[in-house]
Amino acid sequence: MRAREINVPFVYTSVIGFGLFGFALGASIFQNENLGEFHSAASQWRDTISIMVAIFAAFIAFANSIRQNAITIQMNKEEIDRERFAARSTLALTLGEICHYAEECIIFLREIETNSYTEASVPLINANTIESLEQNIRYADDIFRVKIAELASDLQVQSGRLKGSVANLRSIDLHYTDRISDALDIYVQASNLFNYARFEDEKYPTDIGSAFSIMRRHIVRREEVERAILRRHGGGTSSIRTNHRQSATI
Repeated sequence: MRAREINVPFVYTSVIGFGLFGFALGASIFQNENLGEFHSAASQWRDTISIMVAIFAAFIAFANSIRQNAITIQMNKEEIDRERFAARSTLALTLGEICHYAEECIIFLREIETNSYTEASVPLINANTIESLEQNIRYADDIFRVKIAELASDLQVQSGRLKGSVANLRSIDLHYTDRISDALDIYVQASNLFNYARFEDEKYPTDIGSAFSIMRRHIVRREEVERAILRRHGGGTSSIRTNHRQSATI
């Protein structure tokens, strides 16, 4: 509440209250020709005036309480709007970090395939990334809240699977194509949220085929990965099918 704000309900009710009080006293005076009887009339009005003052004070308190609640609600709404805007404004940076993480995972898997793996090269999710996603889950619009929640969940599942495979390097060979598909899925989900993060309309969504084309240079055993993606995503991967037909010539 600003110090210079005028309490309008208080002013109105004060004027009305004092007006009623003056009217009541004036009526008593004019009803008594002898002004000496004024004190007697005022005494008779004492109880009535006390009740009116009590009601008036209660009304003022009630009006102020309602006004204060309205101000508090408005301030809370403005605070939530600011937090929502801040969370969404930083989402693009978070999504960029997730896309970079997905690419690092694919490069890491290539290093294992080419026997250049080192413990230091294992990609890790930044704790700030998860925190940013949680904030956007709290404040995002309903449709995008679900998408961001799915991304956060799949990101943690993907990371857990990759760590599990690293714990037993022999299992990487058995699940290499699945781990590549996991990373590509994360890349697609993050890419498709960029327009929302930038306050833009979604026009050209990224699909798994586009993600495969972008990451193709990092992927070994490409034909196996292409077949794995086709099995996982079915008919919604026309660009993968095109890449698959062209892979023999590249």
